[in-house]
Amino acid sequence: MKALASISLGLVLLVALLFFLRRTPDAESGAPGNSAAAFEQDEAPAPPSAPSEPAGGSDPRLNSRAEVAPQAEDASTPASAIDLGPSLRGTVVVLDEHGLDVPEPSGTFTLSLEVDGQFETRDIEFERGSWVTPFALRDGTRSVAVLDAQVGTRFARVTSPATGVPLPEALELVVRLALPPPPLLRVVDAATGAELSGITLARPSSTSFQGTHHPGLDLDKRSVASGLASPIELEPYRSQLSLWDELQVSVGADGYAWTLVTIDLLVGGESRVVLRRGGSLSLDVRGASAATAAARLRLRVADERVPLLELELATRDRFEIDGLPQGDLYVSVELGEVFQNPILLGRTVANIPTGGVAKVRLELVPPPEFLAANCEGTLWVHGGWASVPPRLILHLLDAPLRGQEPRVEVQARRVASNRPGFDEFRWAAKDLQAGRHLLELDTPDMTWLVDLPAEGRRDLEFVVGAPAQLRVRVLDAATGEDLRSAEVVWHARRSVNEVAYSQEPARFDTDLDRYVVRSAPVPIELWTHVDGYAPVHVELDLSTGVTEHTVQLERACAIVLRLKSGEMALTVPHGWHPWISSPSTGGETRLIEFGTSEVRFVVSAPGTYELTPPKLPGYKEPPLQRIEVFAGKDTVHVVEYELER
Repeated sequence: MKALASISLGLVLLVALLFFLRRTPDAESGAPGNSAAAFEQDEAPAPPSAPSEPAGGSDPRLNSRAEVAPQAEDASTPASAIDLGPSLRGTVVVLDEHGLDVPEPSGTFTLSLEVDGQFETRDIEFERGSWVTPFALRDGTRSVAVLDAQVGTRFARVTSPATGVPLPEALELVVRLALPPPPLLRVVDAATGAELSGITLARPSSTSFQGTHHPGLDLDKRSVASGLASPIELEPYRSQLSLWDELQVSVGADGYAWTLVTIDLLVGGESRVVLRRGGSLSLDVRGASAATAAARLRLRVADERVPLLELELATRDRFEIDGLPQGDLYVSVELGEVFQNPILLGRTVANIPTGGVAKVRLELVPPPEFLAANCEGTLWVHGGWASVPPRLILHLLDAPLRGQEPRVEVQARRVASNRPGFDEFRWAAKDLQAGRHLLELDTPDMTWLVDLPAEGRRDLEFVVGAPAQLRVRVLDAATGEDLRSAEVVWHARRSVNEVAYSQEPARFDTDLDRYVVRSAPVPIELWTHVDGYAPVHVELDLSTGVTEHTVQLERACAIVLRLKSGEMALTVPHGWHPWISSPSTGGETRLIEFGTSEVRFVVSAPGTYELTPPKLPGYKEPPLQRIEVFAGKDTVHVVEYELER
């Protein structure tokens, strides 16, 4: 995830990203949901003989309807295909990186159907340019799209139908794919621009989170290839680096600092990475013991919150680390996750010399004493909910002092209820860390704060009231038209923002012609999004008796930001904290959708927006960008980068 500049803003944006993130046109990804209920689940037989080649035309993404596959001239259709009954079938047309047709392509893609506002998917195999799948047409089936395609072992970009288009009446569909250029990595010296040799490619560190540049100390296990010379063809190493259409690789060479490169395989082509001269660190840790074994050693540049490198401390007292950037590094030992107020046990600064070794000593203070505590309580659940024993989870909100999992699943047992109309459950948990906890109920979605002292607690009591039903109507604000293809998701409002949570999709009820939320009578947060519209987030308190809510969506205007140097697409750097605004109109960012090679900013109103582009190693820093945004439109803005030399 991208870290944001402020915590409060980061939390709001994080939630928006988690549940409305969609891959941009250069990198299409899956649609929400993974149900396949709209399809017959029998195994699909081998595809029929390939239909005749469809005629070419303009970019199918600009069309308003699906492209219908022509009938095959060859009448020798396999018997297995004839016995299918109702089926959806068609052809696959693939263009290579030079724009030439790939003869008789074979591979896979994901087919996505929208049925009554819900998305249902199925994996499809195609052979020799043809595909077929059993399909039971249902009322409410509105559109079809193709996602996540591969031709052979190569990822392919979907050009049609990449977004939802009406299902063709003939149930025959042409799928058009394009193969991006094979990925090529050019590695150069930051000072001279000369291409380097003796290059090592490694998988990023597994002990850290996304964005950590250094591969860690187990390089012998993480190294994919060494002794390489620029330029490097990455296709031979792709399967060792990534199973997905985004590839991350740590790149290093003797005497240089490691750096992390992210490559969008749906864009492909040449990527340029600039390596700077670096040095080494020899670190002595004083005070490491069994009590500090769960702590992490973290190295940061300046005051960055995301570390350059994170290592398990265990009981080690010495670290020798090569491939670090020249200059000051902040070296710290911390207990707890980076973004959850870790406990600092020691900190110092190391000045890494170019081509040399910085020798540093770090003194640790003892961590707080671990105090074990027990707790138990009673949960009353209204009879309107399922009477099965509930699933309870206790989340530790403080830094875990023993390195234990910060969440514990708690067993609940039914007992005779002393409250009419309610089921009664008893639960208990032992050997917990004294401090702050959050008790989470899985169904219905509810949470309670628990302050657990060292002496423990036996008096915890919680009540879940009768189910509340909220009916949501989604309208186009300009026309008043009902929008029945919306993503409407919700969750009960949390007492704290320190625990991740999942969203519940609202069910579309065809009889009511409304999206339906079934929740405990508590405050909830509701998100609504439709392609082409600005998302809306509201908070509603269902304990007040509210049962109806109407969401009016405005047509979205957005900025699609791309980074380029000449004809080469540049990768959006991890850790960039983008936020744009319009000083003239007061417009602000509503939603950010991250791709590898572009970022889409959905903004609140038309106007002139200002944006500071990211600084990329080896390139001059671009000036402040001023971008004119028009109502209801996406404005594509390309930032050109110039090499420093």
